[in-house]
Amino acid sequence: MEQWFRANYEDPVHHMPVERGEYQYPFGGPYDAANVLHNEYDGIVPDEFIGELASRLEGESPNWAPVLDMRDEDAGEWADHAPAVERPSRAEILRRLEAAEAALTKLAPQHGGIGHNNPPDGPLTAEEHREATAAVAEIRAEVAAQVPDRSRLRRAAEVVGRAAASISRWLAKRVEVAVDEAIKISVKATVVLTTADITGASDSLRALADTITRFVQGLGGP
Repeated sequence: MEQWFRANYEDPVHHMPVERGEYQYPFGGPYDAANVLHNEYDGIVPDEFIGELASRLEGESPNWAPVLDMRDEDAGEWADHAPAVERPSRAEILRRLEAAEAALTKLAPQHGGIGHNNPPDGPLTAEEHREATAAVAEIRAEVAAQVPDRSRLRRAAEVVGRAAASISRWLAKRVEVAVDEAIKISVKATVVLTTADITGASDSLRALADTITRFVQGLGGP
């Protein structure tokens, strides 16, 4: 099932153009992994397996584009004349970095030592928080470098994107079981986060990941 999906759909970062900070889908999309898998495999594969794969794919990317066959005349012609990636300004990157750093500060777990985790209802585990914090720091260092390392930036953006997806999944589960609309958690004794705070944190991390992806594309090269 996963092989079929990856043969037909891909992360838009690979071939889709970006205009004004948004991916464009000239050949259809964006597609939702869960919808695609259910349309293809309902009645063939148990729902629990479809859901498990869909959740994993959504952790990689919330949206998917069709895989382009460059042997197709239209696809090949479009790829040859695809619009240049709109490279984000340094000011935009700095804004995204500052917002992501502020979000991670809010979500810092009470116990950060080895063997500890967030309180049971925390949006990020201690390990996820450490990885995301390190990735944001690496992005800041690479963006400031004279010659940024594209592979490091790509990896760091993926880590930040996964953290954003984890927060979104956690919040979605809490909303399902919440008695009222005001979801509040205590990450530290002196910090209480609302639904809006948590959504904002996820959005800030996802925005940074998308901005760095565009930045890397704008650098050119492999």
